[in-house]
Amino acid sequence: MVAPQPVVGTATRDVIVVKEAPPPPREEQPPPPPTSGSYTWIPGYWSSRDGRQEWVPGRYEMPPKANASWVAPRWERRADGYVFIEGYWR
Repeated sequence: MVAPQPVVGTATRDVIVVKEAPPPPREEQPPPPPTSGSYTWIPGYWSSRDGRQEWVPGRYEMPPKANASWVAPRWERRADGYVFIEGYWR
């Protein structure tokens, strides 16, 4: 499986709405970091694909610019179910 690419800024993406809340996050032990201290650990999260919950594993990623911070993806409760908000760098 190819992990979804992060969104830089607040670009518009497809909206994912599901009726049931996603499972709790899995516990992950990050592998040793890359040799460059510039990478940031991006924790894994639940996404939805083809109508079912799918775990996207954590990974190290290089921030797009100095002092960028990662805003983690999340599920928000809405009237019609749960909406997935993708993670992005700010």
